[in-house]
Amino acid sequence: MSETPVRTPFPLREVQPGKFFESVARPPLAQPALPYRVEFGHVHLVESHTGQHAVAPHQHHDYEIILVVRGIYRCTVNHVELAANPGGVIIISPGDWHQDACPEPITFYAFVFRVQPRTIPTRSANLLRDDLPSALKLLATTDGTLHALVERMRDEGRRGDPFTVPLLDSLAQEFAWRLLRQLPHDRLNPQIVRNIDIHGFGAQLLALCDQYVAQNLSPAAMATALHLPERTLTQRCQTAFGTSPAKMFVRYRMERARLLLVQTDLSVKAVAECLGFENPYHFSTVYKRVHGVPPTLHRPS
Repeated sequence: MSETPVRTPFPLREVQPGKFFESVARPPLAQPALPYRVEFGHVHLVESHTGQHAVAPHQHHDYEIILVVRGIYRCTVNHVELAANPGGVIIISPGDWHQDACPEPITFYAFVFRVQPRTIPTRSANLLRDDLPSALKLLATTDGTLHALVERMRDEGRRGDPFTVPLLDSLAQEFAWRLLRQLPHDRLNPQIVRNIDIHGFGAQLLALCDQYVAQNLSPAAMATALHLPERTLTQRCQTAFGTSPAKMFVRYRMERARLLLVQTDLSVKAVAECLGFENPYHFSTVYKRVHGVPPTLHRPS
């Protein structure tokens, strides 16, 4: 009886009888996603069992994210009253004026992070629109990942070993991008929206390349599949990957070839066939042009 592969979130491709392979890798030629570096500041867990939690008005120079655990968190942001229930999030941006005024028992996290590079020396870069109304800085519900990340930061901060600071920065970076993912695009800094659009197109194009990785896919066919004029496809591909659609597709196929050579025991000829090359010598020529070495040198010793 033949074995079936274990189910995974990604379809496995049968590369030889009984052997299945799939890869998730950084897209070849991909440009940096966003020009920002996020640095961990601090996480405070605040519990007020008697109520009357109040903090005088103060201005923020970095981001502070309020994540409500219990009770109703009430505050003003730039003189606009906001109230978040458990699971809710309030974003206080650089330059905002903020005042806590919670008359009831409350438990919440306050997470502060900095965003570089700064356009104003004493203030974090703004990930949101400069003119975003304060009322739109309230997220009534989130998917739970932000609360989980803050709890991981709290646990990591307790360890206090040499890896703590870089891990906290890494978690802060993930937090920031997951926060942006949950916000409507019209609340984000327009530069971030432009980058998101570029990478969204890049993801679509890479999915198309993966679908047709074993075929010869022309730029005209790519444009048709993506419902774009060929000229628009070329312009967007140049912006996202720094090269033409044809060269990007060749690079994608050769990166898949390299992974098959490293991760399987397929022969060079078999890899060429997997990727739709009828002539293994042509495959080897293209491979060497892309990677600088013949495919036999990427076979593990």
